[in-house]
Amino acid sequence: MKYFKIIVFSLLSVILVSCSDDWKNEQTEKQLTKHQWELYMYIDGKENEVVSIGDMVFVFEDDGVFKKYIGDDYQTTTWEITQLNYVRIGASTFKIKSLTNKILSLEYGEDTMYFLPYETTD
Repeated sequence: MKYFKIIVFSLLSVILVSCSDDWKNEQTEKQLTKHQWELYMYIDGKENEVVSIGDMVFVFEDDGVFKKYIGDDYQTTTWEITQLNYVRIGASTFKIKSLTNKILSLEYGEDTMYFLPYETTD
């Protein structure tokens, strides 16, 4: 009976952890698609300096389409949450360092990008 309780407890723990990760990934998806994200700051970690990129807006759409606007031009690819706190955009995988209603921070290697919700002027 003791081993039965251990096995049941172990199985329930695994189920709860996997459900918890699914819920967190779902919340991350909702948060990413809630705003268009404007690049505020790009830090080159290797050179330890802020790099000027120009106007750049990231758009994560509900259907997995990703658009990156640079001025009047844009590029389209796909995006998905690959695991907890990681998002794949096209062929590149970024670590989500921070994601709230007010800021998105993505890390790629030694580089970090900070985004703020994009305010359209209609």
